[in-house]
Amino acid sequence: MTNLVSISSRMNRGDAMYMSLRSMIIRTTGLNPKETDHMRVFFRQNLSGMNYKEIYDELCTFGNDRDSMMEHFDILVSPTLGIKETQWYSIIRYCLFCWKETAIASVVFAPPTSSGMNVHILHDVPFLLKRFDNEMKWGINQMMALRIAIWLTKPPYLTRQTDDQPLETFTHYLNFARRALFDALDVHLASSENHLKEILYGQYKLELQITKGRSRKILLRLENNLFTWTDISDPVLNQATIAMWLKFNLILKKDPIVDRIRRGVVSNAISTVSIQ
Repeated sequence: MTNLVSISSRMNRGDAMYMSLRSMIIRTTGLNPKETDHMRVFFRQNLSGMNYKEIYDELCTFGNDRDSMMEHFDILVSPTLGIKETQWYSIIRYCLFCWKETAIASVVFAPPTSSGMNVHILHDVPFLLKRFDNEMKWGINQMMALRIAIWLTKPPYLTRQTDDQPLETFTHYLNFARRALFDALDVHLASSENHLKEILYGQYKLELQITKGRSRKILLRLENNLFTWTDISDPVLNQATIAMWLKFNLILKKDPIVDRIRRGVVSNAISTVSIQ
């Protein structure tokens, strides 16, 4: 997993949803929800209210539906990335798109800080409980976080092609190797370490070693030994990320949500900077 972005979530329904929202508002504002009619929310979708109190009352009404469940997402971003407000809107849209919840009630109450944001989504209970277990939901959150990190950092090797890549310099080789590893996971859907090795060698003539313990490295070299074993780890591609990605591909590669996650974040500055 990447240290640049993390996503965690928790769910509740009925009275628990009511109490969770109430506690969140009191904790973040110091006010009872009934006293927050002067505070506009940062983002809302398919909710008619405009301020904390109106949205809180609306969500509590929805929460009485036994087929509804509230999921609370905590999205943390490293302050070193210097994220802008318009980028937060794009991240919200991406998360809703991944969950295919672009037409359901959702809200971000408080403006994001330099390092985090909380998104609240009202799910359909059967959709979540019958389709995804806890391990799947964990993998989905981790992969969404990785895609957000990729969008924010824009690794240069993702603009390279692995076909007929010139490898005269070490920089060319490093970009080639990183892009090959990325494609083996993202395009060829490697689902185990052995599967990953087979893809890298069969498609790119790259040999792979993953060292564990204190010296955690991802080592690649070309079959012709043009360059020696090279650690290609970076903030996006590291041992934790690869382990997560292999498991994600194994348990979720046949689910439609994978294609939505793979599309990544799209900048929608014009259409998302206002509350909708």
